[in-house]
Amino acid sequence: MTNKKILLIGSGNMGSAIGKALLFQKFITPDSFLVSDNWQASLDFFEAQNCKTSIDVEELIPFADIIILATKPQPLRDLLQTWKNKNLFKNGVILLSIAAGIPVSDIQENSGISSVVRVMPNTPLLVGKGVSGYFISNEVGKSSDDVVLIEKMMNCFGLAVRCETEEKINAITALSGSGPAYFFRLLESMAEQGAKFGFTKTESENIALHTLLGAGFLAEKALENNTDDFASLRKKVTSKGGTTAAALEYFEEKGLSEVFQGGMISAKNRAEEL
Repeated sequence: MTNKKILLIGSGNMGSAIGKALLFQKFITPDSFLVSDNWQASLDFFEAQNCKTSIDVEELIPFADIIILATKPQPLRDLLQTWKNKNLFKNGVILLSIAAGIPVSDIQENSGISSVVRVMPNTPLLVGKGVSGYFISNEVGKSSDDVVLIEKMMNCFGLAVRCETEEKINAITALSGSGPAYFFRLLESMAEQGAKFGFTKTESENIALHTLLGAGFLAEKALENNTDDFASLRKKVTSKGGTTAAALEYFEEKGLSEVFQGGMISAKNRAEEL
């Protein structure tokens, strides 16, 4: 548990999930957690937890040792510039940004703060199953205590992957940031085919969902126990000349791997353009 004061700016879906994770994991006590949002309704939960809240973020910024920037990306540069011009930032403050497409250098330039962490979480964080890639600027890295603190903070959100270079943030955006949508699309396709096979919409959706969940749990246990990788798990369920083999052979004929991996490359390229 840290005794540093943390300010969360923006308590929408993702910001709120981050705040709840930090509290529920007992990374921070409510009296050290500050939360600001433009909408009072977004602050109600944190008020009920006895956190310090305000719709006026500028009254909270001077007290914060770590500021989580969970606002929309578009206004962030102007906001940082404004706060810098008003000398609101505390000496030694660390800025942690989840804003997609805004590099560390932009945050440093607009805020005047050199210690910056850039994080790419994904939406399963909302249910405690997130994957977060994060990059720590060299200025934060000069303090080993701060690095350890940030790493512990990231682990509150689920699986945390430290990126040695900022360029890898764009790569993990394509893998895990956009990744949930890939599986949702697969579920859509399976459910659609289930309906064509004569199952009801509800039956088809549940069959698809629980097949995915079951496969995921099998893979999780295999990786935890170091018994199988994904390829060996696939081979175990594939009998030569059987139904699974027929489906997989069709997928390969249609170039499924190339199409799927090509989509992730497109996502990475787009992340680099933003």
